Amino acid sequence: MSHTGEKPYTCGFCDFRAKEKSEITKHERTHTGEKPYVCSYCGYRCTRKSYMTVHELSHTGNKPFACSQCDLRFSTKFDCKIHERRHGGEKPYVCSQCDYRCVTKWYLSIHERTHTGNKPYPCLVCKYRGNTSSQLKIHERIHTGEKPYACSQCPFRGRTSTHLKDHKRTHGKAVAV
Repeated sequence: MSHTGEKPYTCGFCDFRAKEKSEITKHERTHTGEKPYVCSYCGYRCTRKSYMTVHELSHTGNKPFACSQCDLRFSTKFDCKIHERRHGGEKPYVCSQCDYRCVTKWYLSIHERTHTGNKPYPCLVCKYRGNTSSQLKIHERIHTGEKPYACSQCPFRGRTSTHLKDHKRTHGKAVAV
Protein backbone atom coordinates (compact mmCIF):
# COMPACT_ATOMS: atom_id res chain seq x y z
CA MET A 1 0.00 0.00 0.00
CA SER A 2 1.30 3.50 -0.79
CA HIS A 3 1.79 6.23 1.79
CA THR A 4 -1.18 8.31 0.65
CA GLY A 5 -3.01 8.21 3.97
CA GLU A 6 -5.88 6.39 2.27
CA LYS A 7 -8.08 4.33 4.61
CA PRO A 8 -10.05 2.01 2.34
CA TYR A 9 -11.39 -0.33 5.06
CA THR A 10 -14.52 0.61 6.99
CA CYS A 11 -16.03 -0.76 10.21
CA GLY A 12 -19.36 -2.51 9.68
CA PHE A 13 -20.74 -0.94 12.89
CA CYS A 14 -19.51 2.69 12.96
CA ASP A 15 -17.60 5.29 10.91
CA PHE A 16 -14.12 4.02 11.87
CA ARG A 17 -11.78 3.61 8.88
CA ALA A 18 -8.35 1.98 8.62
CA LYS A 19 -5.47 1.46 6.21
CA GLU A 20 -5.33 -2.29 6.84
CA LYS A 21 -8.02 -4.96 7.07
CA SER A 22 -6.41 -6.40 10.23
CA GLU A 23 -7.06 -3.10 12.03
CA ILE A 24 -10.76 -3.31 11.13
CA THR A 25 -10.88 -6.89 12.48
CA LYS A 26 -9.36 -5.73 15.78
CA HIS A 27 -11.62 -2.65 15.96
CA GLU A 28 -14.84 -4.56 15.19
CA ARG A 29 -14.21 -6.75 18.26
CA THR A 30 -15.14 -3.70 20.37
CA HIS A 31 -18.62 -3.95 18.86
CA THR A 32 -19.06 -7.72 18.69
CA GLY A 33 -17.61 -8.47 22.11
CA GLU A 34 -15.25 -11.12 20.68
CA LYS A 35 -12.29 -11.54 23.05
CA PRO A 36 -9.98 -14.24 21.69
CA TYR A 37 -7.03 -13.63 24.04
CA VAL A 38 -7.21 -15.29 27.47
CA CYS A 39 -4.97 -14.53 30.48
CA SER A 40 -3.07 -17.60 31.60
CA TYR A 41 -3.19 -16.37 35.22
CA CYS A 42 -6.83 -15.39 35.80
CA GLY A 43 -8.97 -16.09 32.74
CA TYR A 44 -9.42 -12.39 31.84
CA ARG A 45 -10.26 -12.03 28.14
CA CYS A 46 -9.52 -9.18 25.75
CA THR A 47 -9.64 -8.18 22.10
CA ARG A 48 -5.94 -7.69 21.31
CA LYS A 49 -2.73 -9.58 21.99
CA SER A 50 -0.98 -6.32 22.96
CA TYR A 51 -3.67 -5.66 25.60
CA MET A 52 -3.10 -9.15 27.02
CA THR A 53 0.64 -8.57 27.22
CA VAL A 54 0.02 -5.44 29.30
CA HIS A 55 -2.66 -7.15 31.43
CA GLU A 56 -0.40 -10.06 32.29
CA LEU A 57 2.17 -7.58 33.63
CA SER A 58 -0.37 -6.85 36.41
CA HIS A 59 0.18 -10.41 37.64
CA THR A 60 3.96 -10.30 37.50
CA GLY A 61 4.20 -6.89 39.16
CA ASN A 62 6.74 -5.80 36.54
CA LYS A 63 6.52 -2.01 36.30
CA PRO A 64 9.71 -0.82 34.62
CA PHE A 65 8.58 2.76 33.91
CA ALA A 66 9.01 5.28 36.76
CA CYS A 67 7.35 8.68 37.00
CA SER A 68 9.95 11.44 37.10
CA GLN A 69 7.77 13.49 39.48
CA CYS A 70 6.69 10.95 42.12
CA ASP A 71 7.20 7.36 43.26
CA LEU A 72 4.60 5.73 41.00
CA ARG A 73 5.70 3.08 38.51
CA PHE A 74 3.93 1.80 35.39
CA SER A 75 3.79 -1.31 33.23
CA THR A 76 3.85 0.72 30.01
CA LYS A 77 5.75 3.78 28.83
CA PHE A 78 2.45 5.21 27.53
CA ASP A 79 0.73 5.03 30.96
CA CYS A 80 3.76 6.68 32.56
CA LYS A 81 3.74 9.50 29.98
CA ILE A 82 0.01 10.14 30.48
CA HIS A 83 0.47 10.16 34.27
CA GLU A 84 3.35 12.65 34.01
CA ARG A 85 1.17 14.99 31.92
CA ARG A 86 -1.21 15.20 34.88
CA HIS A 87 1.56 16.48 37.17
CA GLY A 88 2.13 19.46 34.89
CA GLY A 89 -1.53 19.97 34.08
CA GLU A 90 -0.68 19.33 30.43
CA LYS A 91 -3.80 18.71 28.35
CA PRO A 92 -2.68 18.90 24.73
CA TYR A 93 -5.88 17.58 23.15
CA VAL A 94 -8.58 20.22 22.63
CA CYS A 95 -12.16 19.80 21.47
CA SER A 96 -12.92 21.82 18.33
CA GLN A 97 -16.49 22.50 19.52
CA CYS A 98 -16.07 23.51 23.18
CA ASP A 99 -13.45 24.28 25.84
CA TYR A 100 -12.85 20.63 26.82
CA ARG A 101 -9.16 19.64 27.09
CA CYS A 102 -7.66 16.26 27.96
CA VAL A 103 -4.46 14.23 28.22
CA THR A 104 -5.08 11.64 25.46
CA LYS A 105 -6.43 11.57 21.94
CA TRP A 106 -8.66 8.65 23.00
CA TYR A 107 -10.34 10.70 25.77
CA LEU A 108 -10.94 13.45 23.19
CA SER A 109 -12.56 11.04 20.72
CA ILE A 110 -14.90 9.79 23.47
CA HIS A 111 -15.76 13.37 24.47
CA GLU A 112 -16.46 14.42 20.87
CA ARG A 113 -19.24 11.82 20.73
CA THR A 114 -21.21 14.08 23.11
CA HIS A 115 -21.39 16.61 20.26
CA THR A 116 -22.20 14.14 17.46
CA GLY A 117 -24.50 11.87 19.44
CA ASN A 118 -22.57 8.85 18.10
CA LYS A 119 -23.04 5.92 20.46
CA PRO A 120 -21.50 2.97 18.64
CA TYR A 121 -21.99 0.28 21.31
CA PRO A 122 -25.54 -1.17 21.15
CA CYS A 123 -27.09 -3.40 23.79
CA LEU A 124 -28.32 -6.66 22.29
CA VAL A 125 -31.22 -6.85 24.77
CA CYS A 126 -32.74 -3.36 24.68
CA LYS A 127 -32.42 -0.07 22.78
CA TYR A 128 -29.56 1.31 24.93
CA ARG A 129 -26.45 2.50 23.10
CA GLY A 130 -23.22 3.44 24.86
CA ASN A 131 -20.35 5.83 24.09
CA THR A 132 -17.77 3.24 25.13
CA SER A 133 -17.53 -0.54 25.42
CA SER A 134 -17.08 -0.15 29.18
CA GLN A 135 -20.34 1.84 29.44
CA LEU A 136 -22.08 -0.95 27.56
CA LYS A 137 -20.57 -3.61 29.84
CA ILE A 138 -21.87 -1.78 32.93
CA HIS A 139 -25.30 -1.35 31.31
CA GLU A 140 -25.51 -5.05 30.43
CA ARG A 141 -25.24 -5.87 34.14
CA ILE A 142 -28.81 -4.55 34.46
CA HIS A 143 -29.93 -7.47 32.29
CA THR A 144 -27.61 -10.12 33.73
CA GLY A 145 -28.01 -9.09 37.37
CA GLU A 146 -24.22 -9.22 37.78
CA LYS A 147 -22.99 -7.18 40.74
CA PRO A 148 -19.24 -7.80 40.97
CA TYR A 149 -18.45 -5.20 43.66
CA ALA A 150 -18.99 -6.63 47.16
CA CYS A 151 -19.07 -4.72 50.44
CA SER A 152 -16.70 -6.19 53.03
CA GLN A 153 -18.99 -5.12 55.91
CA CYS A 154 -22.42 -6.38 54.79
CA PRO A 155 -24.14 -8.41 52.03
CA PHE A 156 -24.43 -5.41 49.65
CA ARG A 157 -23.19 -5.90 46.09
CA GLY A 158 -22.98 -3.17 43.43
CA ARG A 159 -22.99 -3.04 39.66
CA THR A 160 -20.13 -0.49 39.61
CA SER A 161 -17.28 0.52 41.89
CA THR A 162 -19.05 3.88 42.29
CA HIS A 163 -22.18 2.13 43.60
CA LEU A 164 -20.01 0.33 46.16
CA LYS A 165 -18.19 3.52 47.16
CA ASP A 166 -21.53 5.32 47.65
CA HIS A 167 -22.85 2.39 49.68
CA LYS A 168 -19.81 2.31 51.96
CA ARG A 169 -20.70 5.83 53.12
CA THR A 170 -23.72 4.27 54.87
CA HIS A 171 -21.27 2.51 57.18
CA GLY A 172 -20.09 5.85 58.57
CA LYS A 173 -16.99 6.61 56.56
CA ALA A 174 -15.86 6.44 52.93
CA VAL A 175 -13.53 3.54 52.35
CA ALA A 176 -11.34 3.01 49.30
CA VAL A 177 -12.64 0.28 46.97
